[in-house]
Amino acid sequence: MVNKHRAFLTQIKRVVCTQIISLDKKIKNTDTSIRQIMSNIRDSIDDKKIFGSIDEHWRNPSECTVTCRPNKDNKAISFMRSLSTYVKYKYPDANLSGTFSLEAIDKSRSESFDPNTQDFKTEENEALLDEVASDLDNDSLDFITIQATFV
Repeated sequence: MVNKHRAFLTQIKRVVCTQIISLDKKIKNTDTSIRQIMSNIRDSIDDKKIFGSIDEHWRNPSECTVTCRPNKDNKAISFMRSLSTYVKYKYPDANLSGTFSLEAIDKSRSESFDPNTQDFKTEENEALLDEVASDLDNDSLDFITIQATFV
């Protein structure tokens, strides 16, 4: 049993987030906290929770460590980078001041969340995709193969 537990601990993934100011305080104009929101985020593919635990660092309260399943680490990183955007999507009338850093609040204004794919898209990414799509329509560029991936 000890070996199983050790194997589990070596496989679990950890993601650090510095955007969160208040993890357990209720978000203004809502009846929920960041911890509650994160605990309920599920993967749209298999409907399993993405995050396991969410804890403030004991020395630095502005740093949170989140654990996730090994097969959910990419999605967890994506959500952690854009958590303020997700909260703004879930609660459009929420006041994020006092809950997120100023950088995170600014990011939520220029980013959108697609609930079907669970992807976050910035205005810059959208403009780039539009540019690439218009270039693909140009017959003089048929010899170029374009592969776009955004992280």
